[in-house]
Amino acid sequence: VPKYIKDVGWEAVLMPQYQGLVKLLTDTGSILNVTANVVYEGDEFEYQLGTRPDIIHKPKHKSKEIVFAYAIATLYDGRIQVEVMDKTELDEIRDKSETYIAYTNGKLDERFVFWLAWAGEMSRKSVLKRLTKYLPKTDRFELINQAIEIDNSEYKISYGQEDYLYTLINNSTFDDDTKA
Repeated sequence: VPKYIKDVGWEAVLMPQYQGLVKLLTDTGSILNVTANVVYEGDEFEYQLGTRPDIIHKPKHKSKEIVFAYAIATLYDGRIQVEVMDKTELDEIRDKSETYIAYTNGKLDERFVFWLAWAGEMSRKSVLKRLTKYLPKTDRFELINQAIEIDNSEYKISYGQEDYLYTLINNSTFDDDTKA
């Protein structure tokens, strides 16, 4: 995706989405199912941690203000692993994003800030990434770590990938302004 990087400008970077992380997690062989959700202001939400983690979430669809994000992993042995993050924790992660920093400094339009345009998706990914720290590791778990490392870094595309991207854009049916 195109991403604004401080002192560089726009770069095409690899940015794994939370659905891709879910796929990698379920492919490890130790996780049966993983889900990540956001809780909006006004939703009914209760959770408990400890030896019997539990989450009750009843969406009310009254607000777009995210107040929590949570992820639940069901392990093959039947155990459940839960991670919950509140708005303060999510905002701390958002505030470290280069695109968000550029936006707050007036250098970037909000349309190009992932945390503004896709706050729910970014919140899901953040809580999912934190959950992975507590999941059982298998030999296939290294793919998760690589995806998170790429997501946390400024992974740049190669020239071959860039040429391919330009070819796709130029051969698309987009108008000239969109192509630019």
